[in-house]
Amino acid sequence: MDSAALYRHAGANWSSIETGLRVPPNNKPIGATRLVIPVLLAAGEVREVMLRLQSRTLMDLKVRLWQPASLLQSDEARLLSIAAGLGGSLIVVLGALVVFARTRDWTYLYFSLLHLGAGLVELGREGLWERYLWPVALAFPIQAHTVASVLAVASLLLIQRDLLSLSRNYPRWDRVFLVLMAGFIALAPISLFDYPLSNIVLSRTVVPACALTLGVAIMAWRKGDKTAGYLVLSYGLFWMVEALRAVSNMGIIHLAFTEHSQSTWSLLIATPMPFMALAERVNTMRREKMDVQTLLIQMQDEMVAQLKACEQLLESRVDERTTHLQLLNNQLEAISITDALTGIANRRHFDAVLTSEWTRAERLGQALAPWRWG
Repeated sequence: MDSAALYRHAGANWSSIETGLRVPPNNKPIGATRLVIPVLLAAGEVREVMLRLQSRTLMDLKVRLWQPASLLQSDEARLLSIAAGLGGSLIVVLGALVVFARTRDWTYLYFSLLHLGAGLVELGREGLWERYLWPVALAFPIQAHTVASVLAVASLLLIQRDLLSLSRNYPRWDRVFLVLMAGFIALAPISLFDYPLSNIVLSRTVVPACALTLGVAIMAWRKGDKTAGYLVLSYGLFWMVEALRAVSNMGIIHLAFTEHSQSTWSLLIATPMPFMALAERVNTMRREKMDVQTLLIQMQDEMVAQLKACEQLLESRVDERTTHLQLLNNQLEAISITDALTGIANRRHFDAVLTSEWTRAERLGQALAPWRWG
């Protein structure tokens, strides 16, 4: 809400009190995080007032008269609920960052950015960002809401893109997700020049984008992806709580737990499911790694067995060739010392035997053959 001005009679003139985002915190009539304008009414008094609201976005605004004590009590309960929800989100952000630092898994970083963006959106919606995280002398830039919303939505798309491995399993849907992310990221700089246009585009596309992510998760779940099943359950829990909050705020039914709850609580309730999806993805990757290792071991064993079989075959062939070669050598030697015509030993054989016998006789000092003379 850019501005909320209350006009009331002050004698013959009208006086006004203004609050809203464009009013610096130190100039607001009451230092509350809500849009609060003080009006003093005596018992039975009737006073004519006019309220002028100025906003660059569509808003569902409820106007209510409060007693000061009731307002303070409601504000304390609301701030306590906000603090608890944001504290839980901060724990999730820090935990996810620690896991990211140890594992270098970018999904945990995206998950921390999702909670950070949702927390910033809630801080801006409840006026806490303006009051505690912004200089009191300056008006709060409403474009910060768009930047925080873009951060949350883009992180959600990146989380699902990584968890479902869209680039590998569903390349067409992966391209759709990339186009959506580029479109949402482009809204951040556009909001600096034309905030109403960027906010209208964001408000009209964020729900279809979330419906698309849910549809892709359901499609992957039906194909047997357990990680997608956890995502579907996470989306279901989140949208169920948000739907109950919306129904309660519209007055259709009254649910006490939605009176002081914010979207951060819906996100926290659904948080265990994405972590379970991450754990399932890690287990799936571990199983795939073990399957690959088993396959590599089997391939190694098969290669070793093939090498052994080839070695045995080579040895048997070498033995066979050696035996055959020895036989041929023996045949060649027999041919070389045998006369082809008579089939008896030839002169070569005679010379070899004579040389061998002569050498033996000299060594033993014996006669080569017995000779008789006379």
